[in-house]
Amino acid sequence: MTAFTESEIEVFSIDELKQLGFSYISGPSIAPDVEATQAFMVAESESSYGEPEKRGSYSDVVSRHTLEQAIKHLNPAVPETARQEALKAALSVFSLQLIDANETFHKMLAEGVPVTVHKDGQERGELVWLVDFQNPENNVFFTINRRQESSGYA
Repeated sequence: MTAFTESEIEVFSIDELKQLGFSYISGPSIAPDVEATQAFMVAESESSYGEPEKRGSYSDVVSRHTLEQAIKHLNPAVPETARQEALKAALSVFSLQLIDANETFHKMLAEGVPVTVHKDGQERGELVWLVDFQNPENNVFFTINRRQESSGYA
């Protein structure tokens, strides 16, 4: 039986995801402690939403700009205030129990983010979608690795 290193599995996984249409970004290039002048190390990115911004901290697991652009693209008929409400809700998911936070965010992905909109002088509920399940080509996917030195991608 052949033993594989973590780096070999990482390179294989990135290659597989790239073949499925994911854009690859080197994790260290968006790390919060990287100088602002350092260029992004992006390989074969075709994102219609632009590149993810540098992370504010290591606890940031969602690219705010990319999510904001996706919400705008996928929900053009929803008022801007409601889209911002959905963005805020998606970015503020928190629980002391990680499983609870994951379930909450998964529900938003799968069922949409409930928001309130004002239409014809009335308040009504609306869903803001983070992912387009009906037309997957409307989504943008990134694969971002943790480290650069052993991944084979520079």
